Amino acid sequence: MHHPNGSRMRSGTLPNGEPQPFYFPDNHPSMPSWFKGMEILIRERGLWPEGDDLLAQCPGFRCLPGRVDCCCRRILFMQPDFVSQKSQLQELVESCGHLCDFYPKYHCELNFIEQYWGAAKLRFHVAGRAMTIDKMEKKVIQCLDDVPLLHIRRCVFQGFLSDSTVSHYSICLVMQTGLHASYQHIMLVFLDHRQYGQTKNTIAIVLYPLRLLRK
Repeated sequence: MHHPNGSRMRSGTLPNGEPQPFYFPDNHPSMPSWFKGMEILIRERGLWPEGDDLLAQCPGFRCLPGRVDCCCRRILFMQPDFVSQKSQLQELVESCGHLCDFYPKYHCELNFIEQYWGAAKLRFHVAGRAMTIDKMEKKVIQCLDDVPLLHIRRCVFQGFLSDSTVSHYSICLVMQTGLHASYQHIMLVFLDHRQYGQTKNTIAIVLYPLRLLRK
C-alpha cells in the first residue's frame, strides 16, 4: 500500500557498491514515489532466479533451515546491507555518543527497570483502589515517584555490576546436562514474562547463583 506522506526507508546498497533507491522517482509515469516491491529490488541486484517464481515470504515466516533463496524476504534479509542495518533506536542512541546494548528478552534479573517497576507496582497495590481513570493515572505517577533514588541505584548495581549474573551472559556460558559449575543453573527457554518452554541441553539461563541461595 502506498502512503504519500508515510515513513520511507533509506536506500540500500547494490552488490557493486552503488546506492539502490527503494522507491520509484517522483517523475515516474505511473507510480511516482511508490515502493518498488521486493521482486524489483531483487532483480536490480541480479539475484532473481530465472524461470522460478518466489513467494513473498515462507508460510508463517518460517524459512527452512539452511535456505537462503526460498522467498523474497529471505533473499533480501540475507544481503549485507540488510544484515548490517541497525535499528532506528540504536542509531539514535549512538548518534548522541552513547553505547546501545540490548538486554536478553524476559530477563528481569538483568534489567533494573523491571525491578523498579515491581517496586512501583507494590506501592500501587498497597495504596488501595482508584475509583476513576484520572485518579488511577495520578496514582501510578505518584507510585513511580515514590520509589527512592537509592533503591533504583541498588537495582542498577544488582543488574549491571553483580558478577553473579552479568558475567555468565558476557562469557556466553552454555551448560550441558549433568555439567557442574560454581553456580546452580536452571535451564529454561523463556517465551514471555509468565511462560517458559521445554528444558534444552544447550541453553542456560542463570537465575539463582549459589551464593544467593545460602542462608
